[in-house]
Amino acid sequence: MPAGSLALAHTLKTVLAHNGAFHVPGLWTMSFAGQERIGYNLSVLVSGVLHFFGAYFFGKEFSLHGSGKELLHLSVFLLALWGVVRIARNKILRLDLFDYAALLCMGIMVGAFTFSQLPIDDASTRYLVFPYVMMALLLARHTVLPAAGRALGLAGAAVYTGLSVPVPTLHLWQTNRNFPINMELTRLGLTQGFAPYWSAAVNSLPNPVRIVPVEFGADIKPFHFLSKRDWYKQGGNFVLCDTAVQAAQAQVRFGPARKVKAVDGHILLVWDKTITLPD
Repeated sequence: MPAGSLALAHTLKTVLAHNGAFHVPGLWTMSFAGQERIGYNLSVLVSGVLHFFGAYFFGKEFSLHGSGKELLHLSVFLLALWGVVRIARNKILRLDLFDYAALLCMGIMVGAFTFSQLPIDDASTRYLVFPYVMMALLLARHTVLPAAGRALGLAGAAVYTGLSVPVPTLHLWQTNRNFPINMELTRLGLTQGFAPYWSAAVNSLPNPVRIVPVEFGADIKPFHFLSKRDWYKQGGNFVLCDTAVQAAQAQVRFGPARKVKAVDGHILLVWDKTITLPD
């Protein structure tokens, strides 16, 4: 199972890389973990699942508003896991292709997580969301309840959802200032430029503007994380800087900017020419 998951992951990565996919150099080639690393991966798997389901209750005072609520989340997850195990071991049920695919998916992804070098910390278990979805679908397909049981199950699901989903805070009467940088880029007619990774990621989402991630160090270099190589060759005519030091470095690198403007804690530099970075 682990060997199959590693082979499948390598095949998918190769296919995507040769069809213009995003370049992610931080995602190294997977390899089998040593024995000491497997023990660490298992501990990360357990603690990460507890965190994911809001059930990381160790060291907290037991109460209905504290660890008692978290124990409820853990109980729901363990009940779901028990249900999947029963389905897999049931010799009477007639499983179809989807059922086998769901079980195979869960086995491959958990196996790859446990036996590879990829897990880093609890946050790494976010990559196991898909097996959770397969688990829910598998249970939904093979759980048969009478009418009274269905009504009780729906009521329990509604209560559980109410306890799990955070209530959004809406301020409809306030002016929308979520994306002032994007609003300024739109006002100036700017569509292609550069910025440090997180600034590029946040401000590329609201409107169709391409902000290419760069790294400010001894020099300004391409930052190949969820980016495409040809973006750097196409270039742009602005740089969004996080600090005054970055703004000064950008003007040394690309020449004096035509416009320098402070926007929402950032510094926007605009040129009349197209600036590019070698890949």
